[in-house]
Amino acid sequence: MLKKATPRRWRWVVLGAVALLAPLALLSAARAGLVGYQRPDEVTVDQSDMLGTWKDGYGMTLQLGPDRRATADGIPGTAPCERDGTWMFYVRLESGTFVTERSATEGQVASATFGESVDCHFDLSVFRIHGEYVLCTVEDPDSYCTDRELLHKTPEPNAPAAVP
Repeated sequence: MLKKATPRRWRWVVLGAVALLAPLALLSAARAGLVGYQRPDEVTVDQSDMLGTWKDGYGMTLQLGPDRRATADGIPGTAPCERDGTWMFYVRLESGTFVTERSATEGQVASATFGESVDCHFDLSVFRIHGEYVLCTVEDPDSYCTDRELLHKTPEPNAPAAVP
C-alpha cells in the first residue's frame, strides 16, 4: 500500500519542480531571442551616450551625430528611405504630450527620420541590459525586441579597450 504524501512533503516536491523548471523556462525564452521575461525599464540617457554607430542583428547600421544628423544603412521595410536623416529626443510638455525637441540633450526615447515616408521614421527606445545601453525600434509596448532587433553600440575605432 502506498503512503499518501503529507502536505508538507508535497510543498517540497512542488518547490523543487519549480526550482528545476524556472531556469529552463528562462533559457527557452533566451533561446527564442526575447530580451527578457518582461520588457526592461527604459532609462534616461545623455546625448553623449547616443552618439556613435549602432548595429542590429539584421544588418541595419545607424550612426547618430552630435549635430542631430543621422545616417542609416539597411533600414528594414519596403519603402525606399534616404540614407541621411535627423535624430532628436522626445520631451514632455506641460500638457503631458510628447514632442521631439532639437535642443533636448537627454531622454528615454529618440526619433530618427530618413525621408518623407512613414516607414522611414522610427522611435528609438533606450534600455539598459546587462550594463549596456541598447536601442529598440519596436513601438508596441506589449511587444518585445528580439536580440536581433536590438541596436547595440559598436566600439569606436582606435578607442582604448575597456578595463574589465
